[in-house]
Amino acid sequence: MERRQFLQWSSATVLGVVALGACTGDSGGNRPQGPAPTTTPPTSSSGTAPTDLALTKTAASLEAMLIAAYQKIVTSPLLTNPAVLTLGGAFAQHHTQHLAALNGTLTTSGVPAIAAPNDVMEKQIVQPALDAAKTQDDLMHLLFTLEAATAQTYVYAGGAATRPDLRSTMMSIGGIEARHRAILGVEIENLRVEDLFPDAFAPSDNPLPPDALLT
Repeated sequence: MERRQFLQWSSATVLGVVALGACTGDSGGNRPQGPAPTTTPPTSSSGTAPTDLALTKTAASLEAMLIAAYQKIVTSPLLTNPAVLTLGGAFAQHHTQHLAALNGTLTTSGVPAIAAPNDVMEKQIVQPALDAAKTQDDLMHLLFTLEAATAQTYVYAGGAATRPDLRSTMMSIGGIEARHRAILGVEIENLRVEDLFPDAFAPSDNPLPPDALLT
């Protein structure tokens, strides 16, 4: 599935989820308000704001991580649902396109392209979860977790980047990641609207483990 087709299809899906929440929720008067947006640049685990280069390299390593994770999961004998296999294939294609776009930014700046998955995420989250997986649901929960963390990372990166063109790239890709999260949340995790969208604003802090930001 091409990104443009996916955007059209997933936008309808997400809008349907939001509309459902509006129909089943209250009038909004009792809903907790999300945090006000901040203009303060977020910081890395070291306490300093990451550079544009670090953000781009980290995002590329997360895309490489997701590509590898989807490849392992769609070929796993635990995964038998044809619809999930189709979804996984489409999402993996999107991540391949994202990685190419980010690597284009890197190579234009004279920096080598990123091919390897994010080492910290791979060792601390992906591989332990794959080793412990016993069912198809375990595998899909891992994908939901990775998509959620990656989507939030793009929100974080959009606020931390200093170049307008890089901010645009981060938020454009982040929108696709957020759609992945929403679709997996509804179709796989069976989450309620208030679980998927608990606040008016997406979290903008760094969701990655310490040292996962590349330098």
